Amino acid sequence: MKEAMEGFPAVLKELRVAHAYTQQQLAQRLQISASAVSMYELGKREPGLRLLIRMAGLFRVTMDYLSGVSVYGAAGREISDALADFCTQLEREEFCWQNRVIPEQERKNLAAAIRFSACEALRSSSVI
Repeated sequence: MKEAMEGFPAVLKELRVAHAYTQQQLAQRLQISASAVSMYELGKREPGLRLLIRMAGLFRVTMDYLSGVSVYGAAGREISDALADFCTQLEREEFCWQNRVIPEQERKNLAAAIRFSACEALRSSSVI
C-alpha cells in the first residue's frame, strides 16, 4: 500500500484544483480540517480507507486512480503533461479569443475545466 500511496499527494491536489476547490472547501466537503488536506497533499500524512472512499466518491474516480496507481500508458502521461503545461500557460499569460482579451478569472475557469475534463477522460479510460 505504501508504494501506491506515493502518487496520492499529487493526484489529490490535481483533482482538488481540477474541481476548483480550495483546501478549505475540500476539507468542508470531506468533513476534515484544512490542515489535514494540506498534510495529505504534502505527503506528510495518509488518509484512512473510509476517507479514501469518500474522496474517490466525491471526485468520481477509482481508488486505483486516487492512490496514484498508473492505469494508462506513456502516451496518456504525455498528453496529460502537455495539457497541464497548456493550462499553466493559460492561467499565467494574456490570452485573446476573437479579438477579445480573456479576463484572468475566465482563463482560470477555462484551465480548471480543461483539467477536470482530462481527469474525467483518464478516469473513464482506466480499468476499474
